[in-house]
Amino acid sequence: MQNRLRRMYDNDFSSQTSLLEDTPLCVIPEAFLQDWKQWLFRPTEFPRPASVDTAALFCEHNLLLVDPNSPGDMDSLSVIAIADWEILRGLYETGPVVAIERLMVEGAHSGFAHGIDVCQDCRTRRCAVTSPLLGGARLTGLITGLQITKRRKS
Repeated sequence: MQNRLRRMYDNDFSSQTSLLEDTPLCVIPEAFLQDWKQWLFRPTEFPRPASVDTAALFCEHNLLLVDPNSPGDMDSLSVIAIADWEILRGLYETGPVVAIERLMVEGAHSGFAHGIDVCQDCRTRRCAVTSPLLGGARLTGLITGLQITKRRKS
């Protein structure tokens, strides 16, 4: 399995942005990647992860609960190549794919395009719960100030 997912095992796409160029990507929970690497490294000490639970990235409206263009939202997520996602789908129970595409403007990374809308209401509620030190008005101001880019569906 490690050989088929060597790129995912060796690379942390979240911190090495040069690896993102010209690569179809998707987002998975960071916890899965950490658990998976621990299991590969010490299979007798750590259990094999049971699933890649991307369902937690969606709200009750089937929209994204996280914004791929918000560094705070990406703290608990990992970016992997879509080819690695396809292998994971064959090995694990998964939720829906959260595909993203790196946007470049004049040779510089300018965010991610994604085909699924972000539910701003649910995201605001999630951020208010996970960031209780920020007041609601301040938090809403931060969220509405973000540039959100959607990929057009063909």
